[in-house]
Amino acid sequence: MIRKNRKSICYVMTLALCVTLGSSYVRAEDTEAQGINVAYHTQDEIRAFCAENAAGLNDTLTFAENPVVSGDYSAGKLSDKTLNSAINMFNQVRYIAGISYDVQLDDTYNSLTQTAALVNYVNGELSHYPSKPADMDEDLYNLGAKGAGESNIAWASWKNAGMNQSLVNGWLEDGDPSNVDRLGHRRWVLNPKMKYTGFGAVTGTKGTYSAMYSFDMKNTKASEYGVAWPAQNMPVEYFGTVFPWSLSMGESVDIESVKVKLTRQNDGKVWNFSNEAADGYFNVNNGGYGQKGCIIFRPKTDRKYAAGDVFDVEITGLGDGKDVSYTVNFFELEDGQDVTAKPTAKPTETPTAAPTETPTVKPTVKPTETPTAVPTKEPEITEKPEETEEPEITDEPEETEEPEDEPEESEEPEAPTARPTMTPTAKPVTKPAKVKIKKWKINKNKVTVYFGKVKNASGYQVRYSTSVKYNKNLSIKAVSCKSTKTMVRLKKSRKKHFIQMRAYTKKNGRKVYGSWGNTIKIYKNIK
Repeated sequence: MIRKNRKSICYVMTLALCVTLGSSYVRAEDTEAQGINVAYHTQDEIRAFCAENAAGLNDTLTFAENPVVSGDYSAGKLSDKTLNSAINMFNQVRYIAGISYDVQLDDTYNSLTQTAALVNYVNGELSHYPSKPADMDEDLYNLGAKGAGESNIAWASWKNAGMNQSLVNGWLEDGDPSNVDRLGHRRWVLNPKMKYTGFGAVTGTKGTYSAMYSFDMKNTKASEYGVAWPAQNMPVEYFGTVFPWSLSMGESVDIESVKVKLTRQNDGKVWNFSNEAADGYFNVNNGGYGQKGCIIFRPKTDRKYAAGDVFDVEITGLGDGKDVSYTVNFFELEDGQDVTAKPTAKPTETPTAAPTETPTVKPTVKPTETPTAVPTKEPEITEKPEETEEPEITDEPEETEEPEDEPEESEEPEAPTARPTMTPTAKPVTKPAKVKIKKWKINKNKVTVYFGKVKNASGYQVRYSTSVKYNKNLSIKAVSCKSTKTMVRLKKSRKKHFIQMRAYTKKNGRKVYGSWGNTIKIYKNIK
């Protein structure tokens, strides 16, 4: 699920309305970095921006309207205080990364994410494809299901877990085993094409379920590529040892040829990464999570990043004239002085990449964003499904066969507020096999689907949509494990219809979904 977490960061900032800081805008190529195209901000500029756009990592949730989680359900609404804190933190990290930092809240997106959080809370399960609570209004559920499918989602085990923890130590960390291979949550947060977003959360005895809208692509003028995390000047409060390093190039990268060399200037320590051998974790993902062509590496080290640490990054094998080099300087937001100089990376030409399709993120995992000094528990995150067209604010994206558990692994520093436990520690349950639809019959708008049973399935889901990406007019229906057929009602439409099924098993009260099976296509006008 996007929707998946789903960490620790600085806790001293106060809440404030979003204020845009007019600072110098220097492209990476104007510094000593090469092969990337993002804005360069000095450490003092970053400190000033974060002070003006204040937000605390441990800001708790407050509501303008309290959610109703049983009986006559109501999604509720986050307070302006909480929403302003979340969007300020969101723009802080984008400013640090050197991409557009004027993302705004959208009421429609706030409604989608708030309702998504409600549905997941009622179900007690983190999912980009939540099942319908039996007593919930159909329209309310459909709104929440759509929101869950188009958002990063997270879960924390305690009440009133703040949105900013999910953002920094969940979605930005994204280093748990379920998400580290693609960092989908992080890439949605750092998507240059985003112009609007929304936040929602529901909290209570079941913990805290939160969501951040991810599929907005309305910043059509965005041209940034080479988006790095950690950035060239990186607050240690926002990055921990468990966080993977990443660079999104905006165009496909060949894992067979790319090589990464990471050098710590302080002591000359070197880590090398390639598909053949790596001094830690290494992968390349070309899925459309905001920007494709993401190079992912995490050095094997127990040493925490500290103010004054300086690392040189050199990436080769990207094609003629496209090698990348830049320097990462770690510093403290609370320190009034620069601790290191600007980067000293080698020159290389920059690629002409463009942002890509929207991703396939996965749902069920809990966010595990890792931070630098925070409690032991971390939020869980899920990633979003991939979609190739420009996202709409409405239906759920298609789920990719990936993490169904939302993410996070993070450093476990000791800090004031406990952190959400990103990804579950329990042993993974084997996914059920794919469901095969054998045949179908249609009568007016009613379609009867016949399918083969899956061994050890606890139940099934059928989804149907007017889009092959299952992101338009999407409906999802639960099916009993005893059935071999089910009936769906298609909406009035002159468009094609697409239907798929999947099975799930239950383990310790949680559902583990298999992959969606074969697609049947119905070319018939529904009147």
